[in-house]
Order: sequence, then C-alpha cells, then structure tokens
Amino acid sequence: MNYGNREDLVYNDFGLIDEKFRDKVYEELYIDKFDENRKQKSFNQVLKDKKSDDFKSFDELQEKSNDNLNELRNKLFVEVRENLQQKLKEDKKQNLFYIEAPTGAGKTNFSVMSAVEILKEDKSINKIFYVFPFTTLITQTYDSIKNVLNLDNSEIVQLHSKAKYNDKFNNVLC
Repeated sequence: MNYGNREDLVYNDFGLIDEKFRDKVYEELYIDKFDENRKQKSFNQVLKDKKSDDFKSFDELQEKSNDNLNELRNKLFVEVRENLQQKLKEDKKQNLFYIEAPTGAGKTNFSVMSAVEILKEDKSINKIFYVFPFTTLITQTYDSIKNVLNLDNSEIVQLHSKAKYNDKFNNVLC
C-alpha cells in the first residue's frame, strides 16, 4: 500500500499533474481492456462518443435485469459527462463537484471519468483530491482509480489518519 514516499515527494514533484500524466489518464480511461478470457473489463471506449439520447429512456429500463442495469449505468455515465461538460462551459471557475447516485450505480467510475474530463478541459489544474469520511472509502477508491487508470505508486497516493510514510521516508529522517 502506498502512503507516500519521501524520495518521490522531493525528486518528482509528487502529486503535481503534468501534460504527460493528463495524456496518460485520458488514454487509459478511454481504451478497451480485457481480462485473460478476452472478456471486456472496461466500457469507457464504447461510451466515449455516445450521447444520452443514444440510450433507452428510464421508463424503458424499469424491468430488473442485468442488461437493463448495465444500460442504466452507461446512460448515467454519459449523462454525468454531458452535465460536467455543460457546467465547465458555463463556468470555467467551477472547481467543486459531487455525484449523487444509489449504491452500485458506478459513482467511482463516474468520478474517475469526471476527473479525467476536467484535466483535459482545464490545463491549469495540477492536483485532484478525493475527500471521504471513512478510510475504507479512501482505500477502495484508491484501488479503483489505480486500476482503472493503470497508475503506479509514484502517480497516486492515499492519505488518511492511519497512513504512515513507508520505510524509505523513515530512513531519510533518521
């Protein structure tokens, strides 16, 4: 688990987002990924150019089924992106966003997509913070973001009350 590394902090401007990082996360978000059985793990590439009108209406998605649930998640993903893009066009200074949706709707995926879209739109942003009330949510979101965007320990960090700098940090201080 990465809680920060003193050498990374000093030598790599740890946490600052540059153009290389922006390009990497955009490509990682919108690239198809498959597991060892060639089953698609990501859905973002398919949704990259979709509009909310391309999906069934909410009334048509009332029957409980996995297909309808996936269609609903995809529709919500696209609607979050469209709403975000609209807000950013209306007010470039907008810098606080929240996503409200039921458990299992895909809020973490929506938030990753939103962060990537914001980074693409506004080159002046050099840090993004996720703030949660519980350490379990921090850890879950950290793991998800790290996996979805294929980040390594020098590109993402989780900080919370239980966080301790790793051994490298302790060795530097001694």
